[in-house]
Amino acid sequence: MIEAKSIESGFAKPGSVLPGRNVVRVLYLDDDDIDRTLMQMHVKRHLRSNVDLTCVETLDEARDAMGRRGFDYLVTDNRMPPISSYRETLEKLDLDDFDGRIVVVSSETRFECFDAQPDARVHCITDKADLSVAIKGGLFDAFR
Repeated sequence: MIEAKSIESGFAKPGSVLPGRNVVRVLYLDDDDIDRTLMQMHVKRHLRSNVDLTCVETLDEARDAMGRRGFDYLVTDNRMPPISSYRETLEKLDLDDFDGRIVVVSSETRFECFDAQPDARVHCITDKADLSVAIKGGLFDAFR
């Protein structure tokens, strides 16, 4: 098992929520149907109604969703074909006005792009296989 790499301070501690916030808004960008379904299952299993999850398949859908409503988290797959790394995905999303946290998920956390200079906008990088554990362990707790 590969542990999540934290670029900032790691996951929020359970219970460390901002006052007045009951629901966390999460945008999940992944081109794979199975991974989107798994994310929905993880959120439903561990968080139930505490998360408003929007799943999208393309960069265009992500841009559209981000333009319509504010999200607390952007969770993106590392590789969004034809893009080969999350850095390029983030550039193409034009996140200048996004003030939430960014989480990158990948089936290859040993990929060379993760060893380069950390991207300060990214809260953490986690292996897709560990996503359920990360969610259960407090990944989305900071904004509840």
